[in-house]
Amino acid sequence: GEVYKGQGLDKQQRDAFIDYALEGSNTNTPTGLATFIEGHQLDQPQGNVPPMAHIPVNLKILCALWKEKAAEMIKNKAPMGLPGLYRALVDYVWERFEKQAPVVTGQIYTETDRIHLFRDLEEIALVSLTSGEIIIQPGTIRAALSSKKHHPLLKHAGFLLFEKVERQYQFPHLTFQEYFAGRRLARLFLSKDKYGRYVPPSL
Repeated sequence: GEVYKGQGLDKQQRDAFIDYALEGSNTNTPTGLATFIEGHQLDQPQGNVPPMAHIPVNLKILCALWKEKAAEMIKNKAPMGLPGLYRALVDYVWERFEKQAPVVTGQIYTETDRIHLFRDLEEIALVSLTSGEIIIQPGTIRAALSSKKHHPLLKHAGFLLFEKVERQYQFPHLTFQEYFAGRRLARLFLSKDKYGRYVPPSL
């Protein structure tokens, strides 16, 4: 198979990756993930950028989601670009945490908690990327949190990794940091005035 610009996986490597990742799973059927990828054109390069599903980190996410949510992904006919892939993943991570939270933290979290958590993650991601922080210092976290009561949620929900000795934080992968920062930027640039008109942020 063709390797695009020397980057990413070729088709044979992609299919071998899927077979390995879904080994023992009943979701890798003839109408399985490879067919889904081709049906949604996730195997097509975008200019000089390799196909989304041929980049290992993206393919790993697709496989993880496919194991848990194959039927839902098939049912959803909307095109899945890179933002859609990460949106699906963060929603899945939250849903999993929400189910485990009563046992792990002794708390029950609501949709309001999710909204506050995601807003805090957006602020943390944008501030840390702007200042060049991949390893995020506690001060950055404290400054970004909308409320101190969200700190335990931030530690347990799975979107940030916490290093106990140095008390530093890090997103599981740079792409998550970029995703949440992008959400924050989108919110800034799509803010509305009192008349419902879209306005740019004040600089």
